[in-house]
Amino acid sequence: MKIKKSRIVLWVAVVALLAALFFTRPTKSAHTDAVFAETKAALADAAQAFPEFGLDKLVKDSDWLDRSIKAGLYFALSYSDYGLLTVCRIDLPGESKVVSVGVMGHVFTFNRDDLLKAIN
Repeated sequence: MKIKKSRIVLWVAVVALLAALFFTRPTKSAHTDAVFAETKAALADAAQAFPEFGLDKLVKDSDWLDRSIKAGLYFALSYSDYGLLTVCRIDLPGESKVVSVGVMGHVFTFNRDDLLKAIN
């Protein structure tokens, strides 16, 4: 009888975990926002590396640039929902790179270099 109770508890825990993964997976907007923040940080780093061009103010204070980047990312990112997690890819010439993975309400971004290539 004790073994059956532990199996039931285990199955309930597994179902609860799967339900949590399913209902908290991030949307495309969440991915776009996370990739935008990463892109903005990469542009700010690039602007600081070359202060003689005066791009640091443009990168920090431009609503136009923010809207342009967000609009471009929204259409450049391909969003895939796998039920328990979500993935966004960006298409580069000849290849597609994963730039973010979302799980449990959080979006993990990576491949900053690929984002900068896509912007160029």
